[in-house]
Amino acid sequence: SKKTRNRFKTLFRIVFSKNLYRDLAIIDHEYKAYNLHANDYDSATNIYTSDEFLTGIFITNNILINNKKSIINKAHGIGFYSPFISYTEFECFNEGQKLFYNTINTKINYKTRFNSVKLLDNQIKSNIVIIHQNFEDYKHRNLENLMQLSVFKILNFSILNKKIYIKFHPNIKNKTKKDFLETFENFTEISDLNSLSEISFIGISSTAYYDFRDSGNFFFISNNKDTIFKIFGNVNCLSEDELKIKILE
Repeated sequence: SKKTRNRFKTLFRIVFSKNLYRDLAIIDHEYKAYNLHANDYDSATNIYTSDEFLTGIFITNNILINNKKSIINKAHGIGFYSPFISYTEFECFNEGQKLFYNTINTKINYKTRFNSVKLLDNQIKSNIVIIHQNFEDYKHRNLENLMQLSVFKILNFSILNKKIYIKFHPNIKNKTKKDFLETFENFTEISDLNSLSEISFIGISSTAYYDFRDSGNFFFISNNKDTIFKIFGNVNCLSEDELKIKILE
């Protein structure tokens, strides 16, 4: 059929073309796929998603909304992802994220999942829990990985009257975890925090902040504080040098 011939023609261009022609063929192929994907929801009225990080999903969503479908999206993470979004309702993590997306599409009904809270005191407690993020699995997050490793090295030194725990990301590889615990010998892995009191949490940019901010004071570590404040709002944030001083207080 003509449709089948066109598909093979597109695949041929993707495989054998070079440079710009290949890129255009991939874009064309993905555009058509996202169009066809809208047919998968013919019987649905309300569609619940968490896909604002998919750059082409707005193509599907535009078709669905034009067909009177309701698309309710919960933010996949705290980040600022695709500059093209299309939903009827979008639940963001916080006000900063809502403001970002509202500049892209003002027709969406936005909601926020978490409100700002009053900061606890800014003293580092006797139990420090490091929130590990699996930056090591992603080459494009190399700078964040280097920052995390630097923080690990700072905290690995013996600290008087302080115990250092680490809560690993659930997707961490077993070998990576083993290597971390061998390298940073003063860290103790922890999964259940109920046995601890007087806790300070330390992380780089983790949304686990929202899970733990009521259980102790949470410190983000960044040498670019403005970025952290834009993403998370009113939070405690220390530079690496400030952390070195703070843990000795």
